[in-house]
Formats: sequence, C-alpha cells, structure tokens
Amino acid sequence: MGKVGKKKVKEITAVVKPELVYPLIRGRDHKKWHGEPSGYVLLPVDEKGKTMPTSKFRTDYPQEYKFFNEFFDELVKRGGQPYKSKLKPYREKSKTIAEKEAPPFYWLFNAKPSLAPYKVMWKYVAGKVSGKGEFSVALITPVEDKWLGKKTPIPNEKLMLIPFVNEDEAHFVSAVLNSSAVRAIVAGYTIETAISTHVLEHIKVPSFNPKNSWHKKLSELSRKAHSLATSGNEEEITDVEEEIDLLVMRLFGLIDEELRGVKETLTIFQSKGVQTAEEAEIKEMVEEAEKIEVPPKRALERLLEKFKEEES
Repeated sequence: MGKVGKKKVKEITAVVKPELVYPLIRGRDHKKWHGEPSGYVLLPVDEKGKTMPTSKFRTDYPQEYKFFNEFFDELVKRGGQPYKSKLKPYREKSKTIAEKEAPPFYWLFNAKPSLAPYKVMWKYVAGKVSGKGEFSVALITPVEDKWLGKKTPIPNEKLMLIPFVNEDEAHFVSAVLNSSAVRAIVAGYTIETAISTHVLEHIKVPSFNPKNSWHKKLSELSRKAHSLATSGNEEEITDVEEEIDLLVMRLFGLIDEELRGVKETLTIFQSKGVQTAEEAEIKEMVEEAEKIEVPPKRALERLLEKFKEEES
C-alpha cells in the first residue's frame, strides 16, 4: 500500500474479505492490445459501484472499515473534486457530526464504470517526452486471479476507459480506436499529457451491429490481436492490424489508397515532438502532412470529414 503512487503513506497489514478486493491495472501495465494487473485495490463499494453506507460497512466489514480508518486524515484531505468539497465537514467538524452531513470518509466517486466486465482503456499520459500523444487502447476482460478467483480488473486514475457489458461490442470499438486512421487524428490534436475521454467527441464510432459483417470481422480481429499481444507474437499482430486498417477505412467510406497517406501522417505526428500546441509548431507539422500526395484529398482532411459525420 505505502509503495504505490507518488504520495508516501504508512503501510498497514490487515486481513480483508476477498469480495471487496480487485486486481489493479496501472498505467505502466497497459500497452497496445494488452493490459495485465500488477497489484490489488480494496473498494468499499457494492456490486453497482455505490459506496457502502457507514453503518453497513462497520457491521458487515469491520476489518475493512478499521483499515480505511487508519487513513482517515489522508482520505478526508483529498484535494481533487468532488472529494475536496464533499468531505469538507470532516475537516471542520467532529467525525460523528460529519457523518450525518457528508458521504462516508472513504467515499468513492463514479466507481460504477470501473466495475464493468469489459473496458476499452488507454493511458491519459502517453507518448514521448515533450511529444505528441501516442494513443492506443487495450480491452480488459475478467481475469482468473490465484487469490480472488474470477474478477474484473480495476484501472487506476491514469487510465481512461469506456465500459461495456457486451464483449463483441467492446472488441469492435477496440479495433476501430486502434486503427491507424483514428490514431492519426488523435495524434494530430493531443499532447502526451492529456489524452482524456474527449477522444470520443472527435471520433464518431458507429454503433455496433452484430449483423454487420464488417463489424463482426473487426471484433474478431481485435480478439486475435489481443491474443497475439498476450503471447508476444508481434509479427502476426502487424498482419492483423493491416486488416483492421483496411476495414476501418472502408467502414468510413475512405478508399484503400488513402491508407498510405494516413500512416505516413501518423508517422510524422509521432516523430515530431512538441511541448505545447503552439500555432507555429502545429502549422509546421500540418504543412509536412500536406506534402503527402494521396488522391483525392489530404488524408487528415478526409478523415476529419468522415469521422465527424452523423450516422445515417
């Protein structure tokens, strides 16, 4: 406990019930097509992600409550919102009074998405130092843990996620987001320190249709890519990614010849390091991309047009 994260806290050893413990995936555990838990996290929430009321937590999980109480001061002094404002009574009043006015001191905000069985995830901070964001995703599914049995891994705060209950749909979205076309767009407007969930505001991913042969094929290819990544077979992954790129281009009405331009543009963005999105630097990168001759229009321009179109 005390060795995880930048903030140093005391180490406590305690016996806890396995139903509240989950495998933990950190940013360092994530790579394209693969993510593997490297730790554990204790969550005081029910199966719907709602923080347990103090009375229930004290009664049903006394050891777990005692464990969290050891970190009472650290928990009520959390600086990020909404914790800072919601837990303010604990910092100004007695614990007994604060419990009547505020959520539990161990309160967790918006935990439900993390409990979804399938999660398409990417790093919030990802890329070369002082460079463009290198966007890539991995689909995380329930794992068989030697201590906990079958459990869904929980991402830490450095991983962005899209929750799913349907595995086929999750694989479809994973394939689309890992395509060169999408990665080129994301690299074109992000920096390494801020690849948040706004990605989905710029990328129009079609709703998954299990009857659509292209959708089904992309889902199957994602499954294959994840399996190959787990086994470390990089050469075969490249072949699968080529298939994904071609299908995604066709899915958005782009011609196969434009794929070369997309990949070259992606290479330019990922090789040009920028500290901030200064206009002159961005202009230079765009000018380089414009030199790529791809009929009938520049690759990025075509991509932006297609990805922002409403579904018919």
